Amino acid sequence: MVVVILGGAAFAVIYFLQGLPSSVAKALREADSFELLSLDPAHNRPDADFHGYKVLGRMQITDPATRRKLYDALQAGASWNPPVGMKCFDPRHAISVTTNGHNTYLLICFECLQVEVYAGEAPEMKFIVNRTPEPVFDQVLQDAGVPLAPKSQ
Repeated sequence: MVVVILGGAAFAVIYFLQGLPSSVAKALREADSFELLSLDPAHNRPDADFHGYKVLGRMQITDPATRRKLYDALQAGASWNPPVGMKCFDPRHAISVTTNGHNTYLLICFECLQVEVYAGEAPEMKFIVNRTPEPVFDQVLQDAGVPLAPKSQ
């Protein structure tokens, strides 16, 4: 019985408490520049200007406390999540960081619980996130007057 309980606990830790991938966490923590973007979720619009999506607005995040708030929210969202996302991918948020001359881009779809990570222009990985960071991201963008894409019903 103890083995079953420990096995279940290990499963929960592996699948539900993963957190941000280490390379993503490091890039966000050590970023020389940090930008938060609002995206139109329609893919491959003719006016797309960011990995196939149209940027509705963007803001540089220079305040260390705001960077930390966004990082903490994303870390928490990646720590408590279901083991699989949905099949759609309609990102309304993105983060662009430059760390030691290397660009990392995160396209975030809180609707389908997925984050696509790019190293430069090349896709690098995906990870799952829950919806809890979305209000934090929205508030930071709204406070700066950056428009948000309408949410799906």
